[in-house]
Amino acid sequence: MTDPLPATDALEEWREGIQPVLARLEAFEVPPGFPLDFSADSLARLERLLRDGPPGESLVESATAYVGEALLRVGGGRWDWADGQPVVRPDEALGRAPIPPRDLVVRADGIAAAWAGLAAAVEAHRAAHPGWSPVKEPTPGMGEDLSPVVLPWLSDWLAEREKAFPAWAADSGVDPETWDFTPGSVDVLETVVRHHLPTEQAFTDPRRHDFVQGAVWYFGEVARRAKQGARWQYNRSEPGSTDRHLSAEHNPWVGRPFIEQRMGRDMQATVPVFDLESSVLDGTPGYLSGRLNTLL
Repeated sequence: MTDPLPATDALEEWREGIQPVLARLEAFEVPPGFPLDFSADSLARLERLLRDGPPGESLVESATAYVGEALLRVGGGRWDWADGQPVVRPDEALGRAPIPPRDLVVRADGIAAAWAGLAAAVEAHRAAHPGWSPVKEPTPGMGEDLSPVVLPWLSDWLAEREKAFPAWAADSGVDPETWDFTPGSVDVLETVVRHHLPTEQAFTDPRRHDFVQGAVWYFGEVARRAKQGARWQYNRSEPGSTDRHLSAEHNPWVGRPFIEQRMGRDMQATVPVFDLESSVLDGTPGYLSGRLNTLL
């Protein structure tokens, strides 16, 4: 019998083998077109696939690597080795216990729930610490995108706003060609917003919801496109919650899409809907341009 490798050697061997076993998973062990994008949906589908029959050791190994990488992409952190198997250690800021993805795979249960639990923990911590994002240790050979995972609500909202933008531009009262996503266009946005939303109360008028959301998206998109490292973020809100980390009523970084910009150790963030409201209340020409310039 071959003696087991020391934990450090076993971990390194495991990490070096992740890219090849994920390639095997895609080529031989899941149906053609299976969405191996590390999303929550892909994990739910993988869970169903594992339940269809006892998986062989090859599929267990490949699925373990895939599940672990998906968890790391949402919760940050790194691979580690414990009790003779690879485990995922989420970003230390979350205070979460290590997760053994192989156990989840063998049980064919709890995979999607583990992802959802990490996603909720990330949202709560980010709401309490604006500008924070989980950090993932790179995996050898993966060539991965380490930007934070876009959670489902934000992904749906961004897609909805982009689709609705031509109609919003046509209804804005100015030449649609004006809306070219350049920093100079925010002066026009400021004028249009003050005309359509002359009071703070107008921002919460249900009849003006679509206009408000379109303006929020446009201002945020100008910032995202103009500022290096800028990206959309969102923290889930729980209506009626008294926990300030989950309550949009008590925390400005909850329940509202916001723009975050990370440049090395520097971090800036802004909530577009509040910038728009403040431009109306302040009344100073060029207010929105000034807010845009405060980002790095």
